[in-house]
Amino acid sequence: MSTLRLISCLTLGLFVLATQLSATDIWSGASFSADPADLRQAAATIKAEKQCEATVLLNDLHFSFDEAGKLVETRHLIYRIETKEGVENWAETSADGKRGMKPSQK
Repeated sequence: MSTLRLISCLTLGLFVLATQLSATDIWSGASFSADPADLRQAAATIKAEKQCEATVLLNDLHFSFDEAGKLVETRHLIYRIETKEGVENWAETSADGKRGMKPSQK
């Protein structure tokens, strides 16, 4: 699958997700707080796009600063693998812990 097609699928999936969700649904809770059966049921209502490796169900990103003034990025990502290629290409998620930055003041 080409990078452009993957980006298109993810963008469309996020758009569809944003139009289907409200602030009071299962996706708005704290990470790992929802019942897995409820998550599966909610995910089942979101159709997979044709030829997409994975469907992003939630991509929530928050930024804050710690006591030392370093930027802290927190991501809550829930996705569903749709194809064999998705198993191969979405098998791992990781983060770089060296990205902390102090805010600049001018």
